Amino acid sequence: MIKINVKFIYERSWWQNLLLVSLGVLFLSFGSAINFCAGLGNDPVSVLFDGISFKFHLSLGTAAYLINAIVFLVAFIFGKKHLGIGTLIYVFFTGKLIDSFVSLYKNSIPWQSLPFRALSASVGCFIMLFGVVLMVVSSLGSDVWTEAAMALSDFFKKDYKKLKIISDSSICFLGFVCGGTAGLVTLVLVLSGGPFVKFMSKKLEKIFL
Repeated sequence: MIKINVKFIYERSWWQNLLLVSLGVLFLSFGSAINFCAGLGNDPVSVLFDGISFKFHLSLGTAAYLINAIVFLVAFIFGKKHLGIGTLIYVFFTGKLIDSFVSLYKNSIPWQSLPFRALSASVGCFIMLFGVVLMVVSSLGSDVWTEAAMALSDFFKKDYKKLKIISDSSICFLGFVCGGTAGLVTLVLVLSGGPFVKFMSKKLEKIFL
């Protein structure tokens, strides 16, 4: 489980934490959209969004909204203490932001070479994970997937990092079966996404102190 320094939480105002979580949602949505448009493999969660979008003929954002709402209920059942206003912001705004950023990106850059797509995927992944980190350290609640993993980690008394890898792999497989796009980027994020968020969250605490 990711532990947040209590002193760090109370040295900032609620409004400053709200700014952090809002920036986190913005970065996460923007990074996810860039990575999706690069077409070299979505992050595990977006593979599921993409698969459900393809299966039921929905926009990526609409699929994200519906799935996030379901996962929010799971997190609420298994560990509602982890949820916060940041989680609700993620659930209600991420889908619309992703759709907007995907549309903007495709209209601005209609054609991409493979090297540019690879660069876009790398940048998109970093922005997306950094967004998750900002949400975690805000203390107001992270993205619903991180919170669900934390809740399940507490409930089953399993290591968060290992459980996150297992959950990301399962999510990715389900999305791929439904028709979602997976690739090398997906594999990298499955193996490194959880550890990166945990490591950077601790580092960012020290920077903001």
